Amino acid sequence: INFNSPYKALNIQDFWRRWHITLSRFLKEYLYIPLGGNKVKELIVYRNLILVFLIGGFWHGAGWTFIIWGLLHGIALSVHRAYSHAARKFHFTMPKILAWLITFNFINLAWVFFRAKNLESALKVLKGMVGLNGVSLCHLSKEASEFLNRVNDNMIMHTMMYASPTFKMCVLMISVSFCLKNSSHLYQSNQMDWIKTTSACLLLSVGFLSIFASSQSVFLYFNF
Repeated sequence: INFNSPYKALNIQDFWRRWHITLSRFLKEYLYIPLGGNKVKELIVYRNLILVFLIGGFWHGAGWTFIIWGLLHGIALSVHRAYSHAARKFHFTMPKILAWLITFNFINLAWVFFRAKNLESALKVLKGMVGLNGVSLCHLSKEASEFLNRVNDNMIMHTMMYASPTFKMCVLMISVSFCLKNSSHLYQSNQMDWIKTTSACLLLSVGFLSIFASSQSVFLYFNF
């Protein structure tokens, strides 16, 4: 397999063990290890991590967006390595949910640069994500007040009943993806029965139909 539930990763190193495994292996075996791997001084390791992922970003494309994406991941891996050493020294363990939230949000933040057509577009999206495109606190306060006034005991049930089928399907698929083992783990542990196999095939079919029905979204790695 080339992707092993990467968005379940609890840190950036774990993400790169799960995401695009063949690319990760190539970067490790042909760039990172020849540069010294883990056998050199710690500062050299950090430099090598950043250099390797800069090259990885450049491999995807010569634009600044890909280079920044690679730089972000190189820095993140260096920070994670330094944090891991400190955590072991001081016997500190981060709660899993917090580790996942930090990792998940960082990865999606970096994807903005990877997916944007240019640096200007990426910065515009990032500004929008943090409310720098014209959002005012007064406006938010008014909306929040109106929302709270409409809240009642039946709100959740009302939402579940009248939500669009697409929203319900998204909630179902996200829940299955994050809460259950993936098909590879089930197969390797001999836990695949006909119910799980049929369910997996149905979800896969829905995914393919959604892709074919859409004219807007294209699988990103078709470009490489």
